[in-house]
Amino acid sequence: MNTASIFIQTLVGGIGIGSLYALVALGYSMIYRSMGLVNFAHGSIYMIGTYFGIIWYRGMVMGVHLPYPVAFVIGILLNMVLGLVLERVFRPLANYDLMLMLLGTIGLGYVLENLAIIIWGAEGFAITNPLGNQPIVIGGVALLPWMLLLIAVSALLMIALNVFLARAKIGKAMRAAAQDRETASAMGIPVNTTNALVFAIGAGLAAAAGMLAAPIVYVNPARWCRRSEGIRSVHSGWCRQHPRRDRGGAGVRYP
Repeated sequence: MNTASIFIQTLVGGIGIGSLYALVALGYSMIYRSMGLVNFAHGSIYMIGTYFGIIWYRGMVMGVHLPYPVAFVIGILLNMVLGLVLERVFRPLANYDLMLMLLGTIGLGYVLENLAIIIWGAEGFAITNPLGNQPIVIGGVALLPWMLLLIAVSALLMIALNVFLARAKIGKAMRAAAQDRETASAMGIPVNTTNALVFAIGAGLAAAAGMLAAPIVYVNPARWCRRSEGIRSVHSGWCRQHPRRDRGGAGVRYP
């Protein structure tokens, strides 16, 4: 294997992992811009969303084994519902100072982590790759099919989010509320509703990232909710000022 092949394989792997970080960090930054909430529980939401999907794929719910695409969609939907519930919990924190906000989100993150350990156990498990581990060799470059699928699905989700925020009426309302909550509310935009939707979308993106990552990492609640790469990529994207929230190169405009 020559140097060029190694470089291309490493590049594709880096784009794939960066896509996962982008999905996680997009949700985190959208919540921050909409509610002013520094959500350090987002890693735990990412972990819970992964389990919401994986339990269906592994037959942990009444022995029902579902195909990975179906489990993927179920995990996203269930985590969006969780996001709506958590938004109601987090809403009062947006009115407190930064220290109380941080303590509240960190505390809730530990609650979610320990609930996952109580329900699903602390041992963790490996997920069978639905596409297998046989690489596709193109011009001497060996690429895993799952990594290519991961990049494609991540790109589609980010494009869909960009179109939704730019074209849909509720998407424009979400951006307006993120830019100026008081003015948006005075103009008749239901800010609490848009915040709840933002939280749901952020949780859904986190679940999608977790489900895409599950076949290439070891699924474990304590390990996953302490991963902070997505949050670090938020801060590298100038969370307050820069108009492009491109977590890991996503290039999605919000607001």
